[in-house]
Amino acid sequence: MHRIPLIFLGTIALAAPASAATHIYMTGPGSPWGIEADDKGSPEAAMDFALGKGNWTSIFGFTIDAFANASFVYLEGGDAAGLAEFLNAGGRAAIESFVTAGGAVLVNGARNDSYDPVDAGFGLTLTGARFSDSGELTDAGEKADLDRRGAGDEWTGNAFSHDVVSCEAGTCKGAFSLIKGSEGSTLMGANFGEGYLMVGGMTAPYWQSKGGMKLRANMIDYVAGQGAVVEQLPGATAGVVPEPASWALMITGFGLIGAAARRRQSRPFSTLS
Repeated sequence: MHRIPLIFLGTIALAAPASAATHIYMTGPGSPWGIEADDKGSPEAAMDFALGKGNWTSIFGFTIDAFANASFVYLEGGDAAGLAEFLNAGGRAAIESFVTAGGAVLVNGARNDSYDPVDAGFGLTLTGARFSDSGELTDAGEKADLDRRGAGDEWTGNAFSHDVVSCEAGTCKGAFSLIKGSEGSTLMGANFGEGYLMVGGMTAPYWQSKGGMKLRANMIDYVAGQGAVVEQLPGATAGVVPEPASWALMITGFGLIGAAARRRQSRPFSTLS
């Protein structure tokens, strides 16, 4: 696994994913929740479990640069990682362009630094301060086999999720809820254009009951495969996307706002597998 520091660019152009593309894990300037990569409850452990060690790249510090040569990007905005600032300062447009062109993206944010609703792309919106202490697969989640490899089909946590996910403005009408928490949907996904976007509001596997890491790995696997199973569910409709003209996204370089002080602490479960 390689770690790449945050890169500031004057101007860049985003193109369709390259054929020799990379799988990328991207988070804020530090490990979310202070969970080190070698902890079995870390998002990095789930990446290893899903894709294999050495088969993906890690980037610390959100940057649109990550989309330039990737086929799959996992953005982890847990705790105080600055996810909302990134999405509102060009990140959302970068995700939409990348997915429309055929890329696959997983956005997860269990935010402590900002609770205002934030559009993660195509109207899939994260709303914070909606703490669910449990979650269970929906029919669509079971169809997507998110319970495979012993992940189970329901989980608890303190908290299991901090954000709920909703489909706003009718632009993501083809999205499916994959996991329901006690406060609402905590995971949704859909095909848009040629690619796939999944958005979740869950804490790191470290804070979840047994099977949490395997669930995250299954999510990674599924998104990297572009959601081909759920797309075939009865009644599935394609999400509405922007015009598929050749998009070249020109974004002036920007700095990220430092993560705010944590508002809420969680306690780890001892039953993590």
